[in-house]
Amino acid sequence: MHAQLSIGEGALMVGAAGGEYHPPHPDEVHQYVHVRIEDVDRHFDHAKQFGARIVKPPNICRLG
Repeated sequence: MHAQLSIGEGALMVGAAGGEYHPPHPDEVHQYVHVRIEDVDRHFDHAKQFGARIVKPPNICRLG
């Protein structure tokens, strides 16, 4: 499944992680969110500073 919300020049996308479906287990990540921001490192550091639960560090995709 996939959902996308267009916001101005950007978009927020939400979808299920790939692979065969199974009910989620405790502490398992089974959804993902893509967010485009100007300064990924600054945003990530800010989130850590305020106690965000970091499951995976940012995966930066640089576009043209």
